[in-house]
Amino acid sequence: MFDRFDDPQTPVTAAEVASTLDCSQTVAVETLATLVEHGTLQTKHVGGNERIWWHPPHDSLEMHPETAQLTALMQAVTEYAIFILDHDGHVTSWNEGAERIKGYTDSEIVGEHFSVFYTEADIDADVPETNLAKAAVDGEYTDEGWRVCSDGTRFWANITITALYDNDGSVYGYTKVTRDNSEQHEYEQQLRRERDLVDRILDTIPVGVSIFNPDKTLARTNSRAGQTVGHQDENVHEDEIDTLDASDTDDTIVPVDSRLYDRVFETKEPVSDEVIRYELPTGKHRWISVNAAPLLTQDGELERVIVTEKDITQLKNQTHQLERQRDELVRELQDMFARIDDAFFALDREWRFTYVNERAEEIIEKSEAELLGNVVWDEYLKGAETTFQKEFERAMTTQQAVTFEEHYPPLDRWFSIRAYPSETGLSVYFQDISEKKARERTLEQSKTTMETVWDGIITLDADDRFAVVNDAFCTMVGYDREKLIGEHVTLIHSSHINEEATLLNKSVLAGESPFVTSEFDMVTADGGTIPVEGRFGPYKYGDGTDGRTGVVRDITDRNRRKEELETQITQQTATARLGKRALEEPDLDRLMDEAVALVAETLDTDYCKVLELLPDGNELLLRAGIGWNEGIVGTATVETDRHSQAGYTLLSTEPVVVEDLTAESRFSGPDLLIEHGVESGLSVIIGSPTNPWGVLGTHDRSHREFSVHDINFVRSVANILATAIERANQELLLSTTRSIAEAETFEDGLQAALHEVCTATQWEVRYGPSRTMDLSS
Repeated sequence: MFDRFDDPQTPVTAAEVASTLDCSQTVAVETLATLVEHGTLQTKHVGGNERIWWHPPHDSLEMHPETAQLTALMQAVTEYAIFILDHDGHVTSWNEGAERIKGYTDSEIVGEHFSVFYTEADIDADVPETNLAKAAVDGEYTDEGWRVCSDGTRFWANITITALYDNDGSVYGYTKVTRDNSEQHEYEQQLRRERDLVDRILDTIPVGVSIFNPDKTLARTNSRAGQTVGHQDENVHEDEIDTLDASDTDDTIVPVDSRLYDRVFETKEPVSDEVIRYELPTGKHRWISVNAAPLLTQDGELERVIVTEKDITQLKNQTHQLERQRDELVRELQDMFARIDDAFFALDREWRFTYVNERAEEIIEKSEAELLGNVVWDEYLKGAETTFQKEFERAMTTQQAVTFEEHYPPLDRWFSIRAYPSETGLSVYFQDISEKKARERTLEQSKTTMETVWDGIITLDADDRFAVVNDAFCTMVGYDREKLIGEHVTLIHSSHINEEATLLNKSVLAGESPFVTSEFDMVTADGGTIPVEGRFGPYKYGDGTDGRTGVVRDITDRNRRKEELETQITQQTATARLGKRALEEPDLDRLMDEAVALVAETLDTDYCKVLELLPDGNELLLRAGIGWNEGIVGTATVETDRHSQAGYTLLSTEPVVVEDLTAESRFSGPDLLIEHGVESGLSVIIGSPTNPWGVLGTHDRSHREFSVHDINFVRSVANILATAIERANQELLLSTTRSIAEAETFEDGLQAALHEVCTATQWEVRYGPSRTMDLSS
């Protein structure tokens, strides 16, 4: 029947066969199935339940004996997709592995062109035809890429196409082997991402890091490694460093074969904090602090040597300068001590004399040679319960200077003592004030009169009415003398104060004290008040009645200075407490939380915040804060341009004070401050202006003026935070280096180091879990 067609390969249905052969459709189907089993015909499903049959060409793959062998082989393999294509690329056979990987059944795919396995982009680029052409020319073609399954999903495939040749050398078909390499591909991609991440971390570490192979060749380095020895090229080789002359802290030349990492190769023992001076080609030199640690295999074989280098040239120069200044200061102090008119001696922490000037020798009546090295209590200030010992010990305990006057019985003299403590001991200045004390005793009888010559002077009669006032007092209260004379004293203060003054005056009359002092608010003629200090004593009139006389002093300035001093002391105390906490607290976030709370409490502001400059340099993250709306600390960001006070602070490098945000012209108010109703604020940089870590700011909802002391206080807190951050970075560096050194393998060391970096920097919290570093695979 097929021979009747122009093309014997024309597909037919069972109905067409039954009509042509004049038989039932059932007989036609059974006959066609038998011919398929014998390999005479081929068949496939089309549409819903429809099936077609066709006669294969005489030169088809079935005509070749090796095709049967290939078919038998491919049916035995299930791990790979193996199938046969005719010379045009149509599928002629299909194995279980192909069905498992690609999803097509034998009946669905046989007869289809193999381009159905390629992406649309590959089909548009003629990749299927190109692959067959390459296999036909070279005999075999191998490729990797994305392939498409029957359900439209993709997998990463490794494919091999092999051409099948006739005896005359012509291609009659192809075999194609496909392997699903999706997991391997994803693994390789993950390794590549992790390697890139490690490279980025190495380049962000603020010290040079070099990793050497067992043969002393350089396996890996970061940009800082070359820069520490004056190279701008990030890919500097160790041979270039070895050409530099090097010496140690004793100026002893260090040969190339005796340098730090060479010793680690020989001993397999770590070396820490070795300081080397490199002489650069420019004629300058660099001081480098070097640490090196080996990585050993489980068998104890050397696998890697890790070397870290930190440029400490500036620190060395500063140390040298400080030593020179110290020597100059010692000489100046010695000259100064020789010129001091006061008696002076110095004690160490064991209370032993270390210096005595000539005036002190005269008063103590012993020479410096007799006193040096001896304990002051044994040689001079005998008696453990003396005021001298108590005050000296208080000065050393509190590290605060003390001043006092005391009589010294052994010499029967009065001395004025000033003692200044330090970490190394106590410096004591003293004067013989015996004559002064004698004069004071002589003048005690007229003390009341002498005390009343200051400021406003008044005298009250027995009825507490003004009898005498001076010009200074009239100016102070704003009344004329004529208005005051005869007026009751309650004109300038309340009756309660007058009753209290009367009682105090009676205590003076009773001999309990020579005079009384009281502070109160004095009412002026314009209805205002001024704070004053009144010092009074009894006054006896000629008629035998008792009045009061005394001095009234305006203490407005004194109170203001006292308030400023108290504010300074509060701020200094807060700074000292935070500095102590910074030394005790390893958790930066907890320290920052304490810092913002301390600033807000000390300055009595509504808000305080720590903003961290993010790596891209374009935004600041609200890292810590107090007073802000719930949920924004740790998530809110502020731009670093002039649109925000924080951004302007980074650009100006100086403290920024805002008294009225609505009238601010230097920058626009950021949403964070506007939404919280901020009107005034103060912000400073955390870190150096050239390399800022972030911004510390405090704000208030009302108009607020910030003093120089307030600015210095916030600056001090920012400096403490910057120091704590730097110390945390250094501790992290040491910890990661130690983790790498202590690990059993190089990979374990890197994994441990990465874990510590992620934990310390809150990498997952700040950048998301999808970017968590993991080398476990």
